[in-house]
Amino acid sequence: MVLSKRERYIAIATIATLGLVMFYVLAISPLLDRKLELADKIKKEEVTWDRGKAAEKYADGIKPIWNKRISGPLKKNALETESQLFDTVDKWAKEAGVTLSSLNRPDRNDKEKDFSKFTLRATAKSNLKQLGAFMYKIQTAEIPVRISELSINSPKSGTDELTITMGISTIFLSPEPDSKPGPVTSREGAP
Repeated sequence: MVLSKRERYIAIATIATLGLVMFYVLAISPLLDRKLELADKIKKEEVTWDRGKAAEKYADGIKPIWNKRISGPLKKNALETESQLFDTVDKWAKEAGVTLSSLNRPDRNDKEKDFSKFTLRATAKSNLKQLGAFMYKIQTAEIPVRISELSINSPKSGTDELTITMGISTIFLSPEPDSKPGPVTSREGAP
């Protein structure tokens, strides 16, 4: 069978077209798909990178605040902590207009992991606005403090006067155990 010139051109064009289609399907199409996958992966990694940079920038900005909180208000012994909490609660009460009836220290400190917890018992008289101001000062304090117990009573109905009993807790670093036992001292008569 002898092909005419025209049939030969058609056969060559058909074979060339099939070759190009096969080349596209086997070589170029997988490369284009891989390029799209890599572009999506790059975009996701850029978002992760940007988030990491933003977190790093935030951490750099907040580091001085954390260092101040760690080095400053967190005390290393019970006496400093007790003094700090008594003074601070008294100051907050005066600023908020709350009348403190009593501030009582419990007999013991509770140990929790590397910290010891000290709870101060306070009894006060105030109105709702003053109580809100006092509690806001506790909530936004720079020292590690929280309200652990709260009881609010209204002695007379129809009045704005409230009687408040609360436990205000703070923490301090537990002292390192001494390798040498020292003399035992008594704190009788201490507040």
